[in-house]
Amino acid sequence: MVEVNILGSGSSLPLYKRFSPSQIIKIEGKNILIDCGEGTQIQLQRFGFSIVNIDYILISHLHGDHFFGLFGLLSSMLLLGRTKPLTIIANKNLIPILEIIFQEKLFGKYFPFNFIPLDFNNFNKILEEDKFVIYSFPLDHSVPTCGFLIKEKLRPRNILKSFVEYYHPSINEIKNIKQGGDYLDKNTGKLLKNNEITSDPPHPFSYVYCSDTAYKLINYSEIKNPIYLFAESTFLTEKVDVAKSKKHMSAAETAQLADNINAQYLILGHFGSEYKSVNLFLEEASQYFPRDKIILAYDGLKINYDNYKKIDKNLK
Repeated sequence: MVEVNILGSGSSLPLYKRFSPSQIIKIEGKNILIDCGEGTQIQLQRFGFSIVNIDYILISHLHGDHFFGLFGLLSSMLLLGRTKPLTIIANKNLIPILEIIFQEKLFGKYFPFNFIPLDFNNFNKILEEDKFVIYSFPLDHSVPTCGFLIKEKLRPRNILKSFVEYYHPSINEIKNIKQGGDYLDKNTGKLLKNNEITSDPPHPFSYVYCSDTAYKLINYSEIKNPIYLFAESTFLTEKVDVAKSKKHMSAAETAQLADNINAQYLILGHFGSEYKSVNLFLEEASQYFPRDKIILAYDGLKINYDNYKKIDKNLK
């Protein structure tokens, strides 16, 4: 199962209905928390996630709305007796802050803890699991900032049920077929080609997370053609000068970025607190990206990825 969950869809000033940025990606049994704004642990509980079951925490940059919730979250993990390993991926300047606050409690005494520093200059593979990979890439913000790519590895081919019922292949033969091998019928000597007895696996999930950044053309071929792009859209074009001065994007620029990297779906978030209606973001973005491919983030949004796209019925 692969699932995207938005915990906080707001920006610097949290609102009652829009907490600061944070989201959970559930992929192949792992829970990845991206950014950890104020109140993240409250949102985790509100939307039914276990605080102690987070495997990786990715912090895009050290602005408060993206990491001030980290300290309370880690404190709760310690209080709840967490034993599961935890990996934090962030700016190396976060390490002395964690050392001051937690001292020996975090660094090895209570649960296995690993810290991976971000590279703010290059596209970089930061983590590889059996079934997915996480990459980082530099963005253009007022402090060192990274975006992230979470990419599922290609799944094995699906063996046709009719083939299994007729030929009864062994476990080893099944493994070979799933990896692309053909099948030799020992009774007749007939060779069945792999494409005759299997179907293509689901298209691999790929998710690009663009945290705070000025608009820029992204030339890393590795992040082109994602299924989903989540990108900040703090301002509307009417405040494009403010956006540029603060190194943020307008909704129009976010949509142009989605078009530039050929995303299948665009999730708009990180809305400025001064805007009462986020429908204005949809109107602006749809001038540059297909309207039916744009999703407005809200706290509690859940997207279940099944083949290409499946969104819960409560999508607003």
